[in-house]
This record gives sequence, structure tokens and C-alpha cells, in this order.
Amino acid sequence: MGGKLNKNSTLVRDIDELIGYGGIENIQWENKIAEISVLIAPFARGFGAGKEAVGMILDRAFKQYGLLTIFGECYYSSPAVDFWKKIVKERDAFGVDLPRRKFFNGRLWPSYYFSFTA
Repeated sequence: MGGKLNKNSTLVRDIDELIGYGGIENIQWENKIAEISVLIAPFARGFGAGKEAVGMILDRAFKQYGLLTIFGECYYSSPAVDFWKKIVKERDAFGVDLPRRKFFNGRLWPSYYFSFTA
């Protein structure tokens, strides 16, 4: 496992392990659109690292790169769907369920598609 968490349930900043990574991919410069991707280590979830990462990524995408739309998709087979729904609601962004998007563990799962606008 690993990771160091303090008693106040915040991630210690001088942690010496990778707690996650994220960024934008599939950039379409001509359309000023890209896809967001964020992965946070299980031990670091629930302490604000993902929310902070999304904020940093969106800030850079919109202000530094001049993109206008950042989108993503999370399958309901992943526990991260609740995280994305919360972020979308907090940022007053667009989100919609799409049926039958991913075959996993013998079943077709819906997905949550979302989009942030500059």
C-alpha cells in the first residue's frame, strides 16, 4: 500500500510515492477540444487530490492552451463515476448517461459522458 495521510484526512504534500497522474489527450487543436484523464492511487482517494488535479488540468487547458472544451467518459463499471458526477455538478458542467458503452465482466455497462466549457 503506502502513502502517508495525516490525522486531519489531508494528503501530506511531501509524500514520496506517486499518488496519481492526469492530463489531456486526444487534442484536436483545430476544434479547440481535448479529453481529460485522471488516475489517483487507491490510498490517496477521498482526500481532494483528484479534485485538485482536475482543477489544475482544466486551468492549464483553458488558459494556457486556449482550448474551449474538455470532455471525458467514465464507465459505470468504475467507482470513479461518482467522482466525475460530483465534479461536473460542482463546476456546472454538462453530463449525460449513455447506454451500453462498455462490455466488462459479462455485461454491457452504461457510461457517464461529461464536458467542461471554458
